[in-house]
Amino acid sequence: LRLLHHNKVPLLSIRPDQGQFQAELCQHSAFIEARTAEEAQCASLRQHYLAAQAMWRQAGIRDVVIKSSGMAPSFPYKTSNLDLLVRPEDGDLARAILRRAGYVELRNVEENRKYLFRLFQQGEEVAGLHVHEHVGWYASFVDEEALWERCRVAPDDPALTIPGDEDILLI
Repeated sequence: LRLLHHNKVPLLSIRPDQGQFQAELCQHSAFIEARTAEEAQCASLRQHYLAAQAMWRQAGIRDVVIKSSGMAPSFPYKTSNLDLLVRPEDGDLARAILRRAGYVELRNVEENRKYLFRLFQQGEEVAGLHVHEHVGWYASFVDEEALWERCRVAPDDPALTIPGDEDILLI
């Protein structure tokens, strides 16, 4: 479990039908407990993401969950926040919508065209959304227009738009 956590492997992606090791792991009480906790964490983040996505869509803003690996399950992956790409022309409005919804922008960690938001309830962080207007560090390392053309609905999750295979590999 320490190795899986260290490498940010989603426990929800490990199934007993993937081999003997996975089958034995899935029966272990520590794995079951850790997987249950991860499932609850992902369900909570998903709920907050879908609420933000609904507000964005109402405003005509599309997003791409840019760090989805393309493997099922598409939603849970292990990072400290959910990385979402919006078109640069939608960035100001997307951020304003999050602020109105109670998200706090962490400006001390702001990067060029990337904005980190956290949502708190009763002093505890419940969601982190990282709004990207490009994919890269200071300079883009993918062709965003091509990414938008190749993005697709996740095969296992109709609520998510994920990058195309080529872009997943680059990201």
